[in-house]
Amino acid sequence: MTYHDLRLKLREIIAAENAVAPQWPKVGELSLSLKGQLRHELELDEIPEAVFHFLDDFDIRERDAAYASKQHCDLQPFLDGGSD
Repeated sequence: MTYHDLRLKLREIIAAENAVAPQWPKVGELSLSLKGQLRHELELDEIPEAVFHFLDDFDIRERDAAYASKQHCDLQPFLDGGSD
């Protein structure tokens, strides 16, 4: 998986969260699946910690909009990264 692919998958999760009717079961599935893929495909020390917090904390984001907003802000620099 490239960083470009990782960014696309993270954006897919964010889109499911930000849907008119948030799709939290899908968010959970996508988050857990992506976390599993990352453990096998990329060097863990090269992935920002914010990515793993984001993937781990989908259940907290569902309950706490302020926390969700903070996590989205923390993740944005990685999402805005250049081509890899």
